[in-house]
Amino acid sequence: MKFAVLGSGMMANALIHDLVQNPETELVYACDIDLERAKAMAARFPKVEAEEVDVSNRESLIPILKSVDTALGFASYHYNFEISKAAIETGTNYVDLGGNNTIVEKQFTLHDAAKEAGVAIFPDCGLAPGMVSILAAGGYNRLESVDSIKLRVGGLPQDRDISPIGYSLFFSVKGLVNEYIEPVTILKNGKKEIVEPLSELEEIEFPEPYGKLEAATTSGGTSTLPDTYEGKVPSLDYKTIRYPGHFGFIKKLYDLGFFSEKEVRMGDRVYNEKELAERGVLGLSGFKLPGRKYSAREITESLFVSLLPHNAKDVVLLRVEVSGRKDGNTASVTYEMIEKYDEENDLSAMMKTTSFPASIIAQMITDGTIKEKGVLKQELYVPAELFLKKMREKGINISESVV
Repeated sequence: MKFAVLGSGMMANALIHDLVQNPETELVYACDIDLERAKAMAARFPKVEAEEVDVSNRESLIPILKSVDTALGFASYHYNFEISKAAIETGTNYVDLGGNNTIVEKQFTLHDAAKEAGVAIFPDCGLAPGMVSILAAGGYNRLESVDSIKLRVGGLPQDRDISPIGYSLFFSVKGLVNEYIEPVTILKNGKKEIVEPLSELEEIEFPEPYGKLEAATTSGGTSTLPDTYEGKVPSLDYKTIRYPGHFGFIKKLYDLGFFSEKEVRMGDRVYNEKELAERGVLGLSGFKLPGRKYSAREITESLFVSLLPHNAKDVVLLRVEVSGRKDGNTASVTYEMIEKYDEENDLSAMMKTTSFPASIIAQMITDGTIKEKGVLKQELYVPAELFLKKMREKGINISESVV
């Protein structure tokens, strides 16, 4: 099996770590527009070679796709649609982390072309979106009927006092802000409904030392689940878990327009007559040198990157509850995970729980476990029990209870 990992950032580190564990993996290409970064990644692992690849440039992308069985998109979500088209052209399977509803919708328009080309494409294959969809399907398939699906996930610093908002950056700041500002799709009374992000705040509790936490609606975590289960499940929603008080602060920023993408010009400089005369310029009193245009979102993201801690020791908390009926009685299936930073391999909990699902799906496609072709939904085509088994083999303990 040959793989190309497009992007050599933090998440790719955990992905490649996992791919090379499989004895059937012959070669993994660590690809990046920055060749030195790709080389640094490749140097950490056996069976890995570095390649300079610009995923926005078709001429750079096509050759690497032709040389592998399956590619994994670990660059910005902006490129996923074009990479999907290129993968169909080259007959290459493709898996990505997704992160943007609009782009994922565009990818699904390629279903017929992908099926005809004999390739499998799975968008949104991280943690959430991603793993939660597979767990939701696992619970759904174990019950006779389902009344509700509740998805609760959060990546947190183990030290809640690490920053004023109890948070550290564990993945792309643009992906984080997308979750906070884009519309949220849920199921209510069996139909799709759009609700505001950062709403429907609730208290949620995990074993100590985490205790009482909070969760609020954020975008993207449900991926294709609302489409799949519309008319079949009355209630389905996704909320992100944070330490208490986090969402109150973020909601104020949201309401005040700190995430607005409307650009305003900043840094204008108006010169008076004296200043111009000192520079030997006459007759242009009031001359204005325009500054650059910025959006409030750009500035907020820049501040988050500058001021929030990076790569703190983290924990990922997950709870997926599927409630309904079985054998004529009320029943529920609950999956729960508390995954911490891996000291031995220097892998964050977020890296593992985001990258390992993508790795498993890519390997299932490549070795023929998943035979279906086209642009595919995880909840329909990734076997939940086998997926759980493989995650547990990698040391990710996901408990499962049926009551």
